Amino acid sequence: MTPPTGLGERIKIEKRPHAQPPCEVLPSELIAEIFELTSNPPPFRRTPDANFTSPLLLGAVCRRWRTIAWGLPTLWKYVHLVLSIEHYDTRVDLLEEWLDRARDCPLHIVFRVPMNLQEEFMEWCDDGPYEVFDLFAKKRVQWEKLDLDLIAQECIASLEEGKGGLPLLQAVTLNDYANEDLDVDLLKDSPALRRLSLKGGSHHLRFCHPPSCAALTDLYLSSLSMDDTVSLLRETVNIKSCYLKFIDSEQYFAFYDSDEENHLLSFPFLETLVINACSSNHMLRLLGKVPKLRDLGMKGTGYPDLPVLDRFFKEHDRKLDTFHLTTDTSMEIDKIRKVLSHHSKTLTSLSIYHEQYDTDAVLHVALHKQLLMPIVSHGKPTFLPNLHHYEYLPPEWPKASMECVARMLQARWRLFRAATQTAQPKNDFSVRLPASVRLEVKQLLAKEMAEGLRTNFDLVCPRWL
Repeated sequence: MTPPTGLGERIKIEKRPHAQPPCEVLPSELIAEIFELTSNPPPFRRTPDANFTSPLLLGAVCRRWRTIAWGLPTLWKYVHLVLSIEHYDTRVDLLEEWLDRARDCPLHIVFRVPMNLQEEFMEWCDDGPYEVFDLFAKKRVQWEKLDLDLIAQECIASLEEGKGGLPLLQAVTLNDYANEDLDVDLLKDSPALRRLSLKGGSHHLRFCHPPSCAALTDLYLSSLSMDDTVSLLRETVNIKSCYLKFIDSEQYFAFYDSDEENHLLSFPFLETLVINACSSNHMLRLLGKVPKLRDLGMKGTGYPDLPVLDRFFKEHDRKLDTFHLTTDTSMEIDKIRKVLSHHSKTLTSLSIYHEQYDTDAVLHVALHKQLLMPIVSHGKPTFLPNLHHYEYLPPEWPKASMECVARMLQARWRLFRAATQTAQPKNDFSVRLPASVRLEVKQLLAKEMAEGLRTNFDLVCPRWL
């Protein structure tokens, strides 16, 4: 029986001489270069399997690859160790060999303690994971990036015993999981430090000597005492980005209220400031001159006092590009509009989160009526005419209808489309919403999305990040 036309050609097997795989033909130097180009920091994880990263996987392919990978120090610069009780001794041996193979390369070190193992590990091993920190300390002068979970003062003491300064250190994240206050004297000799993230827990991180902050541009502080927060901020005059979270300021301002003028902090290069779950009233009162502030976020349960925010904008004459506002049922729509009006001509990106599940739907609707603003001048809305990105987290209970949001976006999209027919737009028009409203919004904005309105439904309800 003759097969259908063309089928015989498709099933015919051509016999060819045996050819070597490309990886066997390529020179070792070229393979090494490919390995280096594909070497990336491991993804963030807290599970033990995160230890097995690039060089071990490459070395498992064949003997030749293993020889190349084992002799290439740059593959071993990323050290990602997740603590495991069951395999602790193996982890320590692996870490020692790993660091030896890195030779003199700058090191990116990540040390994670799974949340469920912290207390269990300390009970299992009275000495704690200090062998790990002793090995890190021996490579102290090679640290370039450091991200560590700390479960006891001895962890820091082990790191501080290393000899030499920290000439290469550029980024540090310290996560406090100890059941005590931790005294840190680790970063006082780090002239290249640019990014510092301190995440306290139920207790505080305290500095015996402040870090070297002359080159610092990015600062993240969470759950620190207000005194330590202010001390660090006074040292970081060159920062461009600052994130403050869970900073308790009540006692500090009760003590310093009478001498407030002498405690203002000025940041000539600060562009981005986020205040999350702190008293915005207190935090804004700390600020002196911030001539370059363009991006302000007021997040979390410490929702802003709108009159204080309004006064801050008037006093500093700041015009924002990006603004994030967390609303509360006590807020009045007129006051929200008044705050936004300060930036009506400059604001290009606006994010609004409703803090509570049961936020009054009246505020939800009124807010989007204000943003709709049917009054148009020269083809643009008179209120926030340059807005091209909108991020919105609606109330969750009772479920808020997205019709008012859709009407506002439809009107602004039409104006955006009309304006871009005569001039090339600098930005696309985009909106970011939670996945829970995906179906409703896709139905309401089907035409606009087909025309090019960019929509993302990846917004996660923080409660609170």
